[in-house]
Amino acid sequence: MNKHGLILEGLRHISEGTDPKKGAQTLLKDVQSKLKSNENRTVKLKGVGNLSTSDLETLELYAQTFLKSGSFSGLMEPRGSIKEVLMKYGVMEGTIVEAKSDWVIKFYDGSTLLTSWSHTKAECEKEIKRLRTMSVQDINKELGLNKDLSVSFIYLQNSKGKEEDVIKL
Repeated sequence: MNKHGLILEGLRHISEGTDPKKGAQTLLKDVQSKLKSNENRTVKLKGVGNLSTSDLETLELYAQTFLKSGSFSGLMEPRGSIKEVLMKYGVMEGTIVEAKSDWVIKFYDGSTLLTSWSHTKAECEKEIKRLRTMSVQDINKELGLNKDLSVSFIYLQNSKGKEEDVIKL
């Protein structure tokens, strides 16, 4: 583990005969198609909705990295909808856990929602504590943001949609 999160080495998933390299190629093609046809709207891939342009660019980076090296070496552990898309394309192993993901950490650039991560209350509080120790640049890098975007604040939302904690950067 490093300060930017877990480094994933050689994750491979063979489900229903899906080759992870083919899954990565298909993902890359789908993401690039969505990026070309999408301007400032959220999109859906393999049933995973609310994917922002930043999410698509992050998925593109994961797919390109996997195709070049056969792993996600050097990248942070995918979370939330990014992880779900990678699993649905068969690029990484794991199980999508729906239960107890009722708390959400949301990352904003001004009034624009960049991405979010949902999990249990304990995991979200642990992540908020970790984020408080990081610089803005480290958070941006971990989220895979391009230079045009920067996290300006992060907030923790409880299962009832109420704001519980805010980090202003």
